[in-house]
Amino acid sequence: MTDMKKRPTADSKPVSHVTVADRRQFLIGAGMLGAAALAGTGLGIRKARAASRAEISFASAAFFGKETFGDLIKAFNESQDRILVKNIELPPPSSSTEVYQGLVQQLARRSGTPDVFSQDVIWIAGFAAAGWALPLDEYFPADKRSAYFAGTLDACTYGGKLTALPWFMDSGMFYYRKDVLEKHGGKVPDNWADMATLAAEAQKAGDIDFGYLWQGKQAEVLVCDAVEIITSNNGAILAPDGKSSLINQKGAVEAIQFLHDTIAKTKISPQDVLSWDEEPSRQPFTSGKAMFMRNWSYVYPIAQDAKASQVVDKVGVAPLPAFPGGKSSACLGGYQLGVNANSKQREAAIELLTWLSSTETQHRIALNFGLAPTRPALFQDAQIKKEQPFMASLEKVFTGATARPKTPQYAKVTLALQSGISKALVSGNVQAEMDALADQINKIVA
Repeated sequence: MTDMKKRPTADSKPVSHVTVADRRQFLIGAGMLGAAALAGTGLGIRKARAASRAEISFASAAFFGKETFGDLIKAFNESQDRILVKNIELPPPSSSTEVYQGLVQQLARRSGTPDVFSQDVIWIAGFAAAGWALPLDEYFPADKRSAYFAGTLDACTYGGKLTALPWFMDSGMFYYRKDVLEKHGGKVPDNWADMATLAAEAQKAGDIDFGYLWQGKQAEVLVCDAVEIITSNNGAILAPDGKSSLINQKGAVEAIQFLHDTIAKTKISPQDVLSWDEEPSRQPFTSGKAMFMRNWSYVYPIAQDAKASQVVDKVGVAPLPAFPGGKSSACLGGYQLGVNANSKQREAAIELLTWLSSTETQHRIALNFGLAPTRPALFQDAQIKKEQPFMASLEKVFTGATARPKTPQYAKVTLALQSGISKALVSGNVQAEMDALADQINKIVA
């Protein structure tokens, strides 16, 4: 369990001199503090006694790169003299259950700690429904939100209210072997049928062992794969109001049927995918045994590492295919920012939130952590293009980012989805299993 004990601090002081005008000017500047921190020291930074500063806390899963999030918070503290932030480091995102439990324990106490927190996109609806996340609409009106990817904003919205602010993201993407594709036509398939045809041809020619690799294990990643392929067929798991399931409707059923058929009919995927999550599916691809694969961004650096890959310089990445009449969809991942609804230093919390999500800080995070920005404009940044060329190439992929079902009952819904979809993939009785799954989900979300 995460140790969330508070360290001794001075009594909090109200931010009496942070006015509404100050806040608006800060928002208009979109993170001027970030620019100061990014530029380093020597900018006439003012120092102040701790007792004169509003004290707040920030809790986040621990991400690591050339620096830590603790270094980010230190930069914020040094960039101004009105707010002092204590960093609460939670476990890394690989231990997401512990991160979630740590946040729930603190937020449920309604003590105001942590004042600002980062959260996996699948927790946003639950935190909002519980009344733990402060609605942010008055601080970030519509004209300020256009700077972010639409899919990320959608994931940050619950019940018509913005309850989180975009920070950094990941999504599912389509990996392909450039050399094998060149031999079989050269064009990256943008629809699932063409992908299956090309994959089968390459298999038959003996150029690869597997045509298409994905993740069919009864786990969260199966839901991610399902979200992508269902949405690409104009289907959905839940109705827009989140109160009923659409998993047994035509768009969803056809999509799950396609996944089943990659194993049982076209045979472009091995039976083993039903027990694979990310790494077991990645390994055959980077070993040179597969033509196409769905996976996350972490795979690319591995594919370019000669010590771990047989396909260095032979891998391309594109948006996932779609069905006729549909459009590419990529399941949204990443961590977004929230403010504790019970924070006793709301204005200070909003100022930190704005700085963390600013153009300057997202730029810093992209370069120093390798985490992709939620602001499309940064994908055109010259320094990011130079130092993170793979990340800079992903704007089209992230444009199609789609949130998983938005419901405060997500923990129950995802378990139902994992079980029901897994049964359909194993049995092939897709419509019957989706009918049963829809009934189960309806009981959960009604």
